[in-house]
Amino acid sequence: MKKNSIFVLVFLLGTLAFVPSSFAKNFTFEKLDANGDGKLTKDEAPFPGNIFEASDSDRDGNLSRDEFKTFVSAMHTGRSL
Repeated sequence: MKKNSIFVLVFLLGTLAFVPSSFAKNFTFEKLDANGDGKLTKDEAPFPGNIFEASDSDRDGNLSRDEFKTFVSAMHTGRSL
C-alpha cells in the first residue's frame, strides 16, 4: 500500500511541476498561513489531503515552515517526500 501512496504522490508532484510560475507565487507560506500561527492546517493548504499527510513528516496534523519548504522543494525537483 505504501508503494501505491508513493506512486500517487510522485504523480501528483509531477503534475504540479507544470503549474505556471505566476500561479505558484501565490502559494507562499505566509500567504497560505491565514491565521498567522506559523503552521498550515489542511484547510489552509491548497493541495490534496494525501500530499498534505505525506508532507507532514512529524505527523502532528500541521505543516511547519520546514515541512512546507520540503514539499515545495520536492515539487520543483520531482522527488518524493
